[in-house]
Amino acid sequence: AIRIRTEPVCWGIPMDELLFSRWFSNFLDLGFQQWADNVINLTTYIYTARNYIHNAFLDGSKCNWLVGLDSDVLPPPTFLESLFAAGKKFVSGWYKQKGAGMRPVVYAWKGDLTVDGVGKRYVIRPEPGKGVEKVSAVGLGCYLMHREVAEALGRNPYKMPFEGLDYTGED
Repeated sequence: AIRIRTEPVCWGIPMDELLFSRWFSNFLDLGFQQWADNVINLTTYIYTARNYIHNAFLDGSKCNWLVGLDSDVLPPPTFLESLFAAGKKFVSGWYKQKGAGMRPVVYAWKGDLTVDGVGKRYVIRPEPGKGVEKVSAVGLGCYLMHREVAEALGRNPYKMPFEGLDYTGED
């Protein structure tokens, strides 16, 4: 089947020194259009790469949508159509966390820190939900973000560790 998407997107792909052939083969099946933009950053510091991609999207892309896809996430060929169908200005596709039982990267709010400041505020949910749902937090390995959201976040929104939290990743 031939799929033609008329809405151009900017692909934001943080990569490190290696590109896995399985990921590249999967990427070719995702429907990359010639009129799409792309921003690729070659750094092992993922939050630095995410900021570079975010800022380049704001500064140089004429597209209204940024697709974030980590170079180790293998979404199905129709994932982008599914994210667009959600009708949201930011939506994440769930994907599995590496190691630790391959749980989905979807988080539930655990509550405030304990009195002594120890403990995580978010916990990874054991199972993915059903369809589109509001969640407490997601990883940034696979997402669709509208320009309005990117502009509201401003430049360099990704930090590690995040102020006020005892532990976070760059997501």
